[in-house]
Amino acid sequence: MVAASYTTADRSRRKVVGEITSKIQDDWVLAKLCTLHWDGKMTSTLTNHRVTEGRLTAIVGEAIQLKLLGVPSYFKATDQI
Repeated sequence: MVAASYTTADRSRRKVVGEITSKIQDDWVLAKLCTLHWDGKMTSTLTNHRVTEGRLTAIVGEAIQLKLLGVPSYFKATDQI
């Protein structure tokens, strides 16, 4: 039996993604020595491809294993995210 309700499907998706996220977080071990990499780039916004926004990629890890911390957007020349 399959549920056709959007709410049930969304609840199930959130539960599965939460379990996967928890497993990844628990399994990842930060090395004693690691490096923080970051790089900014102007990209199209998610809602309008004609408008650009700054995005900052943040990665931490060592040569063997890297972990993406996030890719937040920011306003140029401000401290606002």
